[in-house]
Amino acid sequence: MPFTQIFIWVEGPDDQRFVDTVVRPQLEPKYDWVEVVPYAGMTKAKVTKWIESIRAMEYADYVFLADNDESPCVSTKKAALVQQIKSLQPARVSVVVEEIESWYVAGLTAQGRERLEIGEMENTNSLDKESFDELRQETFESRIDWMIEMLRYYSFEDGLLRNSSLQYFASKFLPSPEEHNE
Repeated sequence: MPFTQIFIWVEGPDDQRFVDTVVRPQLEPKYDWVEVVPYAGMTKAKVTKWIESIRAMEYADYVFLADNDESPCVSTKKAALVQQIKSLQPARVSVVVEEIESWYVAGLTAQGRERLEIGEMENTNSLDKESFDELRQETFESRIDWMIEMLRYYSFEDGLLRNSSLQYFASKFLPSPEEHNE
């Protein structure tokens, strides 16, 4: 069987932390190598070249993850990204609605919500950075420490139920439970 690899492109450190902690374990049964690549500080030319080289490899794949931010819809965001980074394939782009912070909150277990004093949210699709930051209790001086604590109480299954873009991402890019058992 050939050596397989996947590159997960993320905007910055919050995205990378989430992908390393939550997504990577989901991908490791399928791929020999999983690399998370933060692109926020790279030039568009560098990202374009790197994706071109990944596409040229026979057993490599990629997913380009981006926050929707304030784009009117996912299709508009994808189109803008593909326009800016010519080597991107629309089918390999996944847009987080609204921002990666919504995925953090989506998967919090009941114990985690109690520990972090966050009420239950049936749906986190519209949660943005500002609303996310308002949830943080003063007991956590550091936003990063707070986010790491969230990941300690994370249920991927709960996250899928509470955030449609996480559910879409998982259904499109992560191995199915059957693939985990192969």
